[in-house]
Amino acid sequence: MVSSTTVINKIKNNYSEPFLGGQNHYAAFADMAANVNGRLVQGTDQAIEALFQEALTAYVNGEKSKADALVEFRVQVAATLNIR
Repeated sequence: MVSSTTVINKIKNNYSEPFLGGQNHYAAFADMAANVNGRLVQGTDQAIEALFQEALTAYVNGEKSKADALVEFRVQVAATLNIR
């Protein structure tokens, strides 16, 4: 997925993805992008997403229960971002 609306708008009318059976998913992305509020993005989002991915991976791999993975995620967010 390209995150540039300029690029999306240039290709949205004629893009075709063989993997998707020729569908043009960028036409749908162009419609969705109009409703995205970029002001909701924060500087900590990427760090939180990475920590969540770590917790999710531990759960999926059977290393932690769902409850334990969520507890660890919350602990790591608090420690990493100094949120108390």
